[in-house]
Amino acid sequence: MKSAYTIFLVLSGMMVQAGCDARPEPPKPTWYGPKVEFIAVSPSDSEEQAAVVAAEKARVEYDFRLDVIKAYYYKVGCLDKYNWACTELNNLNESQTFRWNGLPQIIPPEKESLEGASEQLLAERVVTTKRTYLDAVEGVAKFYEKRMGSGAMQTRLVRNMQARFRPHETFVYIPEAEIPPADLKPAEVISAADALFERGLALYKDGKNLDLPAMADIPKLRKSLDVFREMIAKYPRSNKIALAAFYIGDVYRQYANNYPLAVRWLERAWQWDPHVPKPARYYAALTYDYKLHNRGRALELYRECLRLERDYADVNYATGRISDLTQPPEKVDLEEKKK
Repeated sequence: MKSAYTIFLVLSGMMVQAGCDARPEPPKPTWYGPKVEFIAVSPSDSEEQAAVVAAEKARVEYDFRLDVIKAYYYKVGCLDKYNWACTELNNLNESQTFRWNGLPQIIPPEKESLEGASEQLLAERVVTTKRTYLDAVEGVAKFYEKRMGSGAMQTRLVRNMQARFRPHETFVYIPEAEIPPADLKPAEVISAADALFERGLALYKDGKNLDLPAMADIPKLRKSLDVFREMIAKYPRSNKIALAAFYIGDVYRQYANNYPLAVRWLERAWQWDPHVPKPARYYAALTYDYKLHNRGRALELYRECLRLERDYADVNYATGRISDLTQPPEKVDLEEKKK
């Protein structure tokens, strides 16, 4: 009999195969026409040149900063963050489906030495160049909308580029920069915080599509992250912050594939409220067990969830995994040979 976690993995695979988060196709001149491969920028139009050059310079700088931090993580042997950088770089490259023609040559910065490099500084540069790039692209989109209208091919292509860019495939690289401190206390009932929480929860539930999980609405789930994070930032003493942290961690775990960030948010849920009425420790244990391959930490959390989350966790599964993870190595090898 398949466990609930195995079924979840199957459904997650179905969600990806079903293309629920597929990038939107670029617009075409006609239904049957070829795709547009370039936008010609007029050399004599100084306003168009300025807007497009700013966007392309920002893209080149962002691409460069991602290459640098990717090389840094490869050098120091940090596989998780190396994969984050690869994912973010691919996200940037997959977003734009056309080329600009008529621009002056834009040369990327010279290669940097990684000797004594600061991870904090490299990460800050990635985040800064990403923001500059997104702002510059928005500037180009607004320029074409004002000059040619929302139906113009130039406008549609740039808006399509924005729609193809996936915010959940960008990273802060130093999670502590995103996650509030562990000593927050959910001490007050705050009506404005409750309203934000309910809005985030509605997006979360609608996005998960509880009737058909394989057809999850990823944009709604991304939006729920923004709302929950806004609530915590604005109302850090709200009695809902631990629940919001749980839902953030769950979205990162199931739909963003950002497992290191997922376990940190789940951890905040029980740090802020040791009796948070959700299986935060259990979900973190599953993530450490199957995704981060930290079986020691998983074992600790399975035990904790049996002690503190029996009303919310899959007790039978947690008990079984504790047994599996505490078997002597010789017995495990023998069981594997029998299979």
